[in-house]
Amino acid sequence: MQEKIIKRLVVKQLQKEFPNWRRLPKSKKKQLAKQALKEAVAGYDSKQASNVSLSELTGTLVPPPGIIGLNDMEGFIEKTTQCLLRFPVKRWQRHFDDPELREIDGLLDDRVLNELLAR
Repeated sequence: MQEKIIKRLVVKQLQKEFPNWRRLPKSKKKQLAKQALKEAVAGYDSKQASNVSLSELTGTLVPPPGIIGLNDMEGFIEKTTQCLLRFPVKRWQRHFDDPELREIDGLLDDRVLNELLAR
């Protein structure tokens, strides 16, 4: 966790101080990154770890309030796919020329997708 926090600090510092980072030569980038890393490690406080959210550390977006969580999604899929008879739809597979797309289509359940799209 500390490594991610330090990396985030270094990246923020480099973005702030060097907006034209992509135009710099590779040797200059290495030198600046080492210097920023030394400064971030020297100024790192372990109390900062509690102030940083997990989505900020991983660089992912915070899911909006209407998104179903993974724990709830499992129950939703079980509830949606409960039935005595399952009728596979084969007419769509002839439209996929790519075997990879055909495999992905075989993994997806149309009932779950239709229910999610209907919401």
